[in-house]
Parts: sequence; C-alpha cells; structure tokens
Amino acid sequence: MKKLIDTLISHISTYFSDMLVTPLITCLAAVAVFTLLAYIKKDKRVFNASTAFSVALLVFSCVSILQITLLSRIGTYVEHPLDRLWENRQIITSWKYKYDLSCILNVLLFAPFTFSICLLRGNLKGIDNKISKVIIICTALSFFVSLAIEVSQAVFHVGTFQIFDLIYNTLGGFIGAATYIIISKRKKR
Repeated sequence: MKKLIDTLISHISTYFSDMLVTPLITCLAAVAVFTLLAYIKKDKRVFNASTAFSVALLVFSCVSILQITLLSRIGTYVEHPLDRLWENRQIITSWKYKYDLSCILNVLLFAPFTFSICLLRGNLKGIDNKISKVIIICTALSFFVSLAIEVSQAVFHVGTFQIFDLIYNTLGGFIGAATYIIISKRKKR
C-alpha cells in the first residue's frame, strides 16, 4: 500500500511541477480573451460567468492533453513506435496493476475534456441536449482525439501507439460526459 501511495504522489507531483504551467497560462489567456470579447460584445446571453468557466475548463483540458501526450515528449525519439501496441492493459487483464498508474491517469485525462464540452453545450441555448446524443458524441469525440494523438505519437516518433491508451482515453471521455449528465439531472431536481 505504501508503494502505491508513493507512486501516486510521484506521478501527481511530476504532473503539477512539469506539465501544469503551460495549460494554466493558456487558460488564463483564454479567460482574458473571453472577458475582452464579453466587454466588447456586451451580450449577456452568450458571455456570462458560467460560459467563461466552461471555456476556461475546455481550454485547460485540451492544452493539458496536448502537453502530456505530445508537447512534453518533443525532443525524444522512439525508434519503433508500434512495438508496445498491446502494452498497458493492466486494468483489463489484472487487478494488481503493478503500481503503474498510467492507465488510471489516461482515464482521468479525458474526463475533464468531455465534461467541459458538455458544460459548454449546456450553457449555449438552442442546442439539442438529449442524453444519448451527448454521451455518444462525447465518447466518439474522445475516441477520435485519442486516435489522433496516438497516430501523431507514432508518426513523429515521440511516443508509442498503444491500443489500451485509446481504450482508456475513450472510457475517460465517456465518464466525463456521464458525470455531466448525472450532475445536471440532480441540479434540475
């Protein structure tokens, strides 16, 4: 148990120290631009605090995904990016995932992405928000974004194409959309 906690703390501290600066700066810039547009347009129906928050969360999650999966790996070179195609299947094949938290982090990486998309959709009027449609669109979107990232890693040799990363990221996208649906249903009560 101690080894699991130490590994978790190590992963989280690495994330916060190395990979959080760029997403935070970009998020602050997006909020500044959004605020400037709100001031210029003076349209309270579109530019409000809730929409600004959902835009900021979307920008933060998109830049975090890019930072963790691609940008932080620039300068590295992977000789054979398809060698580890079936690696990282610990959650599916064994519940004792050898203290490797990358599969859990892959799930958690895409949950805020689809949650923020759902949040932004919920703030915009006139958009169809049927539960099944939202879940399907967000899950498909997380799959295709993850596929683009995995292909980019293989093409540019900055990572390896892994099938289970694709599965974990898509699962994270589903969880983010489902979380939004659950929260919005409870809020309406």
